[in-house]
Amino acid sequence: MSFQYFNKLNYSLANEDTGFEVAIAPRNMNHLLSVAGSGGRVLPIAANGAQKITCVDLSAEQLYLTEMRFAAAKILEHEDFLGLLGYTTKAGNEMSRTNRKKVFKNLDLSTEAKNFLEKAYGSIDWNGLIYEGKWEKSFAKLAKINSKITGKSGAEVFECTTLEEQQTYMKENFPQKKWKLVLLALGNAGIFNALLYKGHFPKKNIPYSHVNYYKQAFDHLFRHTLARENFFLQVMFFGRIKHPEGNPVECDEKLFADVQKNLQQTDIEYVQGNIVEVAERQTAKIDFLSLSDVPSYFSGQTEKNFLHRASSGLAKDSLTIVRSYLRMPWRPKTSGFEMCADQFQGALDCEKTQMYITDVYRKI
Repeated sequence: MSFQYFNKLNYSLANEDTGFEVAIAPRNMNHLLSVAGSGGRVLPIAANGAQKITCVDLSAEQLYLTEMRFAAAKILEHEDFLGLLGYTTKAGNEMSRTNRKKVFKNLDLSTEAKNFLEKAYGSIDWNGLIYEGKWEKSFAKLAKINSKITGKSGAEVFECTTLEEQQTYMKENFPQKKWKLVLLALGNAGIFNALLYKGHFPKKNIPYSHVNYYKQAFDHLFRHTLARENFFLQVMFFGRIKHPEGNPVECDEKLFADVQKNLQQTDIEYVQGNIVEVAERQTAKIDFLSLSDVPSYFSGQTEKNFLHRASSGLAKDSLTIVRSYLRMPWRPKTSGFEMCADQFQGALDCEKTQMYITDVYRKI
């Protein structure tokens, strides 16, 4: 029954670490425009303050989920926000299904969002929904493969409590040869295409293999982030977040307090459509544009002109974030912009998925 509703959601948790955007976005913006995704990739940026937030997605259902996250963040206590979505708190608490239903009923949602989400929650008996998207279910399948291959010695890296301890474990105890088999499975475009992309897997144009791409990303993560504090690594090994200290940035208590405070003065708009088209027609100039990895799927003139087209809606000195997954936009027109990702290298090193080549463009 749940498939009827959740087959329309590509993402319910997060496939990116928006901590990067939070780190570099300006404070007290006039206008933030972002791909919605699950909502977990745009909500945290509200901690920086914005008079207007425009959430854009091709999927109405993703917008409904985003709307719920914003509605919840406006009125709920931090613990109830976590519980509504299905996160476990640091104290190990989980919201009951009865309480989740009560909390949901109190949210101020559009009729369309409320109808869809009520049916979606009902189809899973009011359990949490953060693992119900296609991306999350695909990684749950990969986690089962990973568990069978790397076993207990792979999972024990999550028992390390310092980076020094983790790095020692990786050298001396982690099953490196078995892990390479997992990377071969992850790097198999056919497998990933079948699980998630259904024929729309990005056409790779980066100069190294799928396997090397993933190997570099995971090597970086194990060197720079503690596995038990990384939601993506946990999903990769367990299919879920086993250690709550690894919850994504939207769960951070201090950040949540800033989001809640700032949302009281923020106008939020939900737009179904192409984000480049939405950006170029904005009259309230955009200070921060977050395109996610959408440009990885562009081709032809759209691939070349997306920055130029979006430029008409951008304020001077605005930042545009472009994440590339396996495919980088080929020779986009960048006149009127300066590339400045190197200015934010520290924040990029801390990003907790490392699955993307991230470019930052400043409008000049």
